[in-house]
Amino acid sequence: MVSTEATGLAWALASVFLFGSFAVTIKTPAMQQARVHPIVIQCYKSTACFVTSFLVLLLRDFKFSYWGVLGAGIWVLNGIAAIAAVQCAGIGVSQAIWSAVTSKLHVDDPT
Repeated sequence: MVSTEATGLAWALASVFLFGSFAVTIKTPAMQQARVHPIVIQCYKSTACFVTSFLVLLLRDFKFSYWGVLGAGIWVLNGIAAIAAVQCAGIGVSQAIWSAVTSKLHVDDPT
């Protein structure tokens, strides 16, 4: 059986390639020409995340939490803002700013 550390490392490496890749499609010529609203893109992204998240239930038991509902609501609002930022400022600038702010918030967290 694979160790927990090795499994965690594998998921971390996968996230390096997959996390944030939603922004790439926003800057394609077809999406820019269609002028798709950020809320529509977020609906697609949320639906994909919701459907694929159920794959985890093949490995873990389901446990409902209202904290999860709150987190999902915050994630949706954050996603809409991120999509609007990418449409206005571009991928590089937007992702650099939200990554830096997120890192700073985690560094300053006293817990």
